[in-house]
Amino acid sequence: MATYSNGATRRADPFMGNRPPYNIAQLITMPDISGRDAPGKTGAAAKPGLVSALYVELTAYNSSNATTALAMWNSSGQSGVYSSSFTLPNSQTPYQVGAALTRSVFANTSYWVGFAIESTKQITYSVDTAFGASIKMDTTAAGGNFTDNGVVRVGGVTLSNGSLVFEVAYDTLPIAPGTPTASSTGTSATITWTAPSDNGGKAVTSYRIQRSTDNINFSTIVASTGTTGLTYTNTGLTPGTKYYYRVAAINAVAVAAGSDYSGPYSASVEITPAFPASAGNAPSLLTVTVTNPEPNPVQFTDAGTGIRFTKIDVSYGSEFLYNEVEGTTQDPAATLQLASAPGSKQLYGVRSYSITNLLNSTDQGAFEVATDLLTYYYEPTLRVDSITVDLSNLSIEQRLQVLDLEIDDYISVSFTPNKIGDPKITAGLITGISHRITITSHEIEFRLRNERNMFILDSETKGILNQNIIGP
Repeated sequence: MATYSNGATRRADPFMGNRPPYNIAQLITMPDISGRDAPGKTGAAAKPGLVSALYVELTAYNSSNATTALAMWNSSGQSGVYSSSFTLPNSQTPYQVGAALTRSVFANTSYWVGFAIESTKQITYSVDTAFGASIKMDTTAAGGNFTDNGVVRVGGVTLSNGSLVFEVAYDTLPIAPGTPTASSTGTSATITWTAPSDNGGKAVTSYRIQRSTDNINFSTIVASTGTTGLTYTNTGLTPGTKYYYRVAAINAVAVAAGSDYSGPYSASVEITPAFPASAGNAPSLLTVTVTNPEPNPVQFTDAGTGIRFTKIDVSYGSEFLYNEVEGTTQDPAATLQLASAPGSKQLYGVRSYSITNLLNSTDQGAFEVATDLLTYYYEPTLRVDSITVDLSNLSIEQRLQVLDLEIDDYISVSFTPNKIGDPKITAGLITGISHRITITSHEIEFRLRNERNMFILDSETKGILNQNIIGP
């Protein structure tokens, strides 16, 4: 909680109001509130406060049962907010009396502060003539007309200058929460943050969450969490897309200022949901005969474990590049499900593929099929066209492995482009073999056809064999 006064102090000889009617007030300007501007607001509107109490020095002068209420009005003297009425003490010396009232205010904005006279009893209040403020009174029954002077008298002399001895207690917006952390699982991301270290004087009651894909243009995905919990899970995300999240706190000050108010946002956190891993093979009652039943194909590499090759020819192809995959089931009421890779679309343009009449029973199943396909096809195909091996550089065991290879055999090739980053591993079907023999070397070239995405039996996405289950 913060307080504001203009520094006015009580005088030894108090000033007296001669049975003033209605309202007594002076115009004040609320101080600046820095370091916690409301997002999306400018000027005074960005700096809200919430008054909780008002204090003024006054008393009943040799009178009993004199009642009053402290109050604040807008700069036009309208929209007054009053405290509950209370009885002033009988005293010749004013002293500070306070009363609770709740009013939304803004920094650097003017308001009238004062008190209402609810009886004809004489009231004494402190005035500091060191200040040039003018105390005004409103003599209209309807209120809102602080234009009349002459409410300050000392020894029968009317004064026009002087300040009430007042103090305004108010609260502010909270500061930003701690920078969030994030984790992802499939198409969802969970963010966690810490509460603001300064709540502005009012307890945080909720949080607002925004999301962006460029860390510049943010949109609100949760206007109010409705809880003081410090975690949130965002679902329905696109794998491979980078997301940024930030959080702002909401307290009673923000609620009073308006539904679009909150404290400042935290720093953002970045998260990229990964593409789901392909489902592994499960036991099946179906027996499949393949051309190369060897479970561990011969492995060729440019480093590490495997047979070292001396030359490799690679190329990238986009004939199987798709960064938007649409899927629908056979259900006439089905909704088109779209899986998209925005990063790929920015680099290579939109390449769409559509698959219809899926046997999946739900739209979610169709979406998972589309996402599974997108996993394989959202980047250009890396093809190993051929590798060359020099038998003279190999061990006897490795030579026998190489010489035993035939056309239509599968091999595994691992290489690191430019020796930078992680190795690329691809499978290739041998389509041609040639030998070049010299006095000092025996080179064998294997020409390859790459196999990119092989069908997986018993997949949670594609279906379970022999169990009458076709996808989700």
